[in-house]
Amino acid sequence: MKNARDVFDRGSVAQAVFPFECRCMQRMMEIQKAQGAEIDKLVTIMDAATGEQRVDAMVAVINKLVEQRKTMHAEAASHRDR
Repeated sequence: MKNARDVFDRGSVAQAVFPFECRCMQRMMEIQKAQGAEIDKLVTIMDAATGEQRVDAMVAVINKLVEQRKTMHAEAASHRDR
């Protein structure tokens, strides 16, 4: 006898039952992946920099992290208000 895991792909069931939530989750994961790539690029620049340029690069990383965090919180707040 097959159990539910053998019959249904968990993602497919969730998508069938909660299609809006699944699209939102996929979108959020794509955004996080892109944001991670932005941070990785800035950190690579920071690691290669020296002196005053390194300080400027550190500021760029911090500013980007703050920007991403504010965006994430605004997005979460918009979902709570629905």
